[in-house]
This record gives sequence, C-alpha cells and structure tokens, in this order.
Amino acid sequence: MYSIKPSIILSRLFLLISSSGILLLSFWLKPDTRGFGTHEQLGLPPCPFLFFTGYPCPACGLTTSFSHMAHGHFMAAFSSHPLGPFLFLMNVALIFISLKNLLSKKNFWDLLPDKQLNAFLILFVFSFLSSWGYRILQIWRTL
Repeated sequence: MYSIKPSIILSRLFLLISSSGILLLSFWLKPDTRGFGTHEQLGLPPCPFLFFTGYPCPACGLTTSFSHMAHGHFMAAFSSHPLGPFLFLMNVALIFISLKNLLSKKNFWDLLPDKQLNAFLILFVFSFLSSWGYRILQIWRTL
C-alpha cells in the first residue's frame, strides 16, 4: 500500500487552504479606488515605503489588483499592479495543483526539473522588479 508522510500531506493541505483563502479574501475585499490600499480593510497599516518616499513599493497595489480580478475588473487589476492578474491566475492554478497533489501519489513540483524552477524564479523576480520600475516611470511622467 502506498503511504505519504504526514508532513507532506500537511504541506499540501496548507497550500490548498492558503491559496483558497487568498481567493476568498480577494472576493470579500472591496478594491480601493486609489489603486492601492485595499489591504487596509484588514486592519493593516498603509505602506510605510509609500508613506516615507512618496513612491509605491514593489508590492503596492497587489491586494487591490487581486480584488479587482476577483470582481472581474481586468483592466483595473492591471492598472493597480501589472503583475497582479498573472499572480491571481497563478494562485487559482495553485488551488488545482494542490488538490491534485493531495489526491495523487506524485507531487506536481517533482515533475519540473530544478533548472526550470530556477529559471521561473529568476524570471519572476525580474518581472516583479520590472513592473515596479514601470510603475515608478509612470509616476515620473506625470511630474
């Protein structure tokens, strides 16, 4: 009989619950009309980077973007954070991947070679920083 270590089951369950929680929270939150600050509805403070510099941090607008995506406002989601729609869809995919991992013997992540995962991570970091640079340039153009 095939058995999976309890720690692996717990990690797969954690991924399913956290990804689903993010999706549900995105539906529950009302997108802030400023394009950022939606996280403040959770009792979190405003972004300190934005407060001290006047410029958004790399993550500013992600919660708002996720909330826009959950409500079907695709262009507003992109305006809030250029990577938000992609990350939202990745989160939805993670729900299905984690479900598949819970119900099967094989782990989805084991099917991807380490080089592909490393390339994906490098591309993700580059895209994240590039989108931040794009947003800063948009602000500078309006000055």
